[in-house]
Amino acid sequence: MCCSDVPRKPYRANERSADSRICPRRAAGVRAMATTLTVRSVRSDRSDRVIPVISDTAPGRPGRSPYPWRMAISWTAGPMELPGAVQYTLVAGGEPTDRWHVAVALPPPNLRKAAGPGPYPVLYLLDGLFTFATAAQIAHTTLAYAAGQLRPVAVVGISPATDDLRRLSAQRARDMTPTSAVSGYLQVRTAYGTGGADATLDLIRDVIAPYVESAHPLDPADRGLAGFSLGGLFTCWALARRPEGFRRFLAVSPSLWWDDHLLLDPRRTPIAAPDAADVYLAVGELEDAPHRSWPVMEAEMLRTLSGLDMVADLAAFTDRLKRCPGVGVRSEVIPGEQHATVWPAAVTRGLVHLYRTDAAPPGAPFPDTRPVPRSRREGTP
Repeated sequence: MCCSDVPRKPYRANERSADSRICPRRAAGVRAMATTLTVRSVRSDRSDRVIPVISDTAPGRPGRSPYPWRMAISWTAGPMELPGAVQYTLVAGGEPTDRWHVAVALPPPNLRKAAGPGPYPVLYLLDGLFTFATAAQIAHTTLAYAAGQLRPVAVVGISPATDDLRRLSAQRARDMTPTSAVSGYLQVRTAYGTGGADATLDLIRDVIAPYVESAHPLDPADRGLAGFSLGGLFTCWALARRPEGFRRFLAVSPSLWWDDHLLLDPRRTPIAAPDAADVYLAVGELEDAPHRSWPVMEAEMLRTLSGLDMVADLAAFTDRLKRCPGVGVRSEVIPGEQHATVWPAAVTRGLVHLYRTDAAPPGAPFPDTRPVPRSRREGTP
């Protein structure tokens, strides 16, 4: 007879009775467990918190595991690496801001084997510290490959060689803005000034791209440029004014408010009309008003940003591009997304749009997006 056949007594805390009728086999298991698990309390850095620590070493036998198949356990901390990626450090001058990290992720071996030895298209990505890992993982794991809808593409992330967020914010304000202007919308430290986009584009096109393309099987004739927020502004500016050397452009939530909507004014920024360019633009649905795009922002900041409508700005820029005969544009509003959340969804759609194969049906595989509406800004040609 086992314990399941014995009438159960009501449980009382701390009660230990000789006739409690515990099944012998269960009792043996409890005794065995008692010899292999010891519990002690460890005081954490918070004086009011005690953390229980469980050890699998039997009492009286320190350092000896009752499970012979277990090996000794140890922990070592170190940086996490993205599989298949390599990072270079570029020193382009004597100042700390002249040091750059350039991360390269080639298509994984199985995709390279299926596609052949290359060269492969390459997408150069601004703000690599924040955007590279997401874009590389999406580019190399999306299920569109299984359907034969997406070509292998290499992703190259470019970012200042620092993890100091204050310095990083100040440097990106300098490196990604096309003019020396000051904007109340740019709520970052601008210790290095603004207006360095020309120099950054020269660095990418004349220094970074030739080196990376000589070190890896990448196609100089199929370069793409991508960015988010200020990086999206940089991408749109390069497309409008200096598109030479790039075939594809991907801009997500571009900061088109810069310098009193510089890129939306045809008199200040005539579009250079590239011979051929494939463009993907996207913005989050909730970026039409600051209180929707940044719901946790302080009231004073929201008042500073009042009037900011990034959905309308993107619509106006899209209207300008559609008048250029050599430019193919897909522009979308991503449902339910705000400025801080739109990047993963938008870069997924952008990669599939820009690197789709002939096997991909029109509009696939994202039917839930909608085109950016016609511009609501009066007088935008």
